[in-house]
Amino acid sequence: MNEHDFEYQRHVVGYFTCEDWPVVPETYAYEPYRGTGHHELQSRLERGPARCRYRGPRGLIYFDVVSCQDGQLELENFARASAEHEALEDVVLEVSDLWTGSYRARLHPCRLDNGQNSQLRGRLRFAIAGRELPRLGQFGDDAVCLNTWMAELPAVSVLLAGEDDGEHVVDEGERGTRAVVFRRRGSRVLISVGRPQFVDSAGNDAWPNVPCSTGARAQAIAKLRASLRGQLEAAGAVAWFRDRFANEAL
Repeated sequence: MNEHDFEYQRHVVGYFTCEDWPVVPETYAYEPYRGTGHHELQSRLERGPARCRYRGPRGLIYFDVVSCQDGQLELENFARASAEHEALEDVVLEVSDLWTGSYRARLHPCRLDNGQNSQLRGRLRFAIAGRELPRLGQFGDDAVCLNTWMAELPAVSVLLAGEDDGEHVVDEGERGTRAVVFRRRGSRVLISVGRPQFVDSAGNDAWPNVPCSTGARAQAIAKLRASLRGQLEAAGAVAWFRDRFANEAL
């Protein structure tokens, strides 16, 4: 990687070879990286300009790539992200304190199987710009049903990767839990905490359509999956993880 890297759709495309960061509409030389970012940029340019970004000395800068030819990028429409927008990029999605078994007899995750101990539970921390999503687990913050979340997040990922507005609900369906509603509106995801569909639990009026960026949320999901796999591998339960989630498009 290079300090002058730039991104499209959260994927690194390449880096500018000029000494200073681009800040005005002009043609700039660059070196591409072989990978998803450059491929997606080329595909997008077949339909029109591609909105890209870089993080430089002046903060997060967005710009349009109008054309790309012979190692040259034609750039325009530069804009510096506001402090509010940068806050939307700050998304944390983490798991810890994993266990299986029952609420009264919690077992180490190495005991996970496809029978009586098939439910993986633990602590799920979900925060946007430092604001914590309220309690998710039925019997406490460390009792979130991670099976449900890992099964539902691929659908959230599809929603974020698309171009259309839409909605998806993650609902554990247990008394004492809350449903989390993801609504895509353009480049933002609006997150609400509501009542589960089939049980009598309260929603949370303090979380009506809290925004975050689609890119930040997608990156957080990818990190969550990698982190969970790593923790289960350390616990000797990676085979269970592969059996359950290897084919999920997270």
